[in-house]
Amino acid sequence: MINQAIFNLLGIAARARKVISGEELVVKEVRNGNAKLVLLANDASKNSSKKFKISARTTTLSIM
Repeated sequence: MINQAIFNLLGIAARARKVISGEELVVKEVRNGNAKLVLLANDASKNSSKKFKISARTTTLSIM
């Protein structure tokens, strides 16, 4: 039930063009301070995970 609600909210945000996907675009937004939340896939590479975590250290950004 909660997972479905999360997917519904992500769908609404995507339709409102408030969702950015793709490693380089997301890293850019994190570094610019525009990102509020980063959702990282369980199967993301260690390099990608490390890149996001390093970028997020300087902000109050949550990575899930």
